[in-house]
Amino acid sequence: MNVRLTTLVMAVPLALSCSSGAGRSGRLATPRHDPNVITTEELAGVSASNLWDAVRSLRPEWLTRASPTTFRPEAEYAIAVYLDRVRFGDADALHQLPVSAAVRLRHYSPSEAESEFGVSNLQGAIQVITVRAR
Repeated sequence: MNVRLTTLVMAVPLALSCSSGAGRSGRLATPRHDPNVITTEELAGVSASNLWDAVRSLRPEWLTRASPTTFRPEAEYAIAVYLDRVRFGDADALHQLPVSAAVRLRHYSPSEAESEFGVSNLQGAIQVITVRAR
């Protein structure tokens, strides 16, 4: 009988601690955004007429130029912008695209951009995914 009582005494605090932890994890978590993706929902919530203004409002760090990656920084281009999978220009090209044209935007680091789109992406890339590419 003492073994059962001892087991019960040890099991009750353990069960209570497990159940109290479940209550904490059951709370609604604050939604986090992916720092490399701008979603349709985020675009809908921003007051901007073009994608440049939307990016500047939602992820301004995408538009800042990284430190030079070569010994010839004058040979480096600005961040590349791809419309779906086709090179569209540099970041200034985002001024030409209305917010309604995009379903999602994706930022690529320089190494990811080189891997995804090929050479000449030393400052990274922003890909604009449109409705037609879906």
